[in-house]
Amino acid sequence: MNEKLQIIRRKYPGPQLKGILLHFLDDAENHVEGLAKNPKKHIHHLRTNMKSIRSALRLLDSVIDEKAQAPIISRIRTIKNVFAASRDAAVLLVTCRKLKLKPAIVKHLHLENALSGKIPLRTIRKIHREIRCLKKDISVLPLEKIECEEIQQNFSSSFKRAIKAQKRCRKDPAREHFHTWRKRVKDVWYQNQLMGKFDKGVKVSLVAAQLSDLLGDGNDLEILSGKIADSQNPQCIELRPFIEKRIRNIRRKTFKTAKKLF
Repeated sequence: MNEKLQIIRRKYPGPQLKGILLHFLDDAENHVEGLAKNPKKHIHHLRTNMKSIRSALRLLDSVIDEKAQAPIISRIRTIKNVFAASRDAAVLLVTCRKLKLKPAIVKHLHLENALSGKIPLRTIRKIHREIRCLKKDISVLPLEKIECEEIQQNFSSSFKRAIKAQKRCRKDPAREHFHTWRKRVKDVWYQNQLMGKFDKGVKVSLVAAQLSDLLGDGNDLEILSGKIADSQNPQCIELRPFIEKRIRNIRRKTFKTAKKLF
């Protein structure tokens, strides 16, 4: 996050926060333009922009009611979901390469096929429309009189939600619980970048980034594990214990890293 975009200690940071949200959307438009030429690169950045906006909106939960946020959240979800399948295939392909899996296994999982082909022009136009509507929705949000203390309180609430998600994972290490924990950690990470150096400062951003990456690695392995779970391919069957061991190791490292943050 560029230093000039960070929220500083001012009484009414709402207009600055609105400017940051609109900046994310300007950047998203640039990535939409690049979808036709380099889909894999721009899908990743576009989804990251949408996640950043969603996390920033949670800083406004106590001052902007659900009805006002609903159309914005719906549009963000629409844009993210358009590329969900491509994103999962790209992540699985990277995971397979990290694990140095044999090309035959990658071919068996049909990952390359999921990433091939151009994005239809009608899809690109649809995303353009959604982003233009998002700009209109965000530009009219009444943020002028939101005080810094209110945003700080909402950041504290995000931190508490991340702690609650962690505790749930310790009690029940189901994949969906780790996925939820990762989303809550990402909120803390993105929001702390916006808030600047108040409270726990830089330490939060650095550790939250590390924790998010570990949770992401674990989630990617869980997706791969699900992909090969029902396969009768002998190479996939041999791979299952190896994947399960990697997941357990990452989970242990994840909880160890979480102690630095929580």
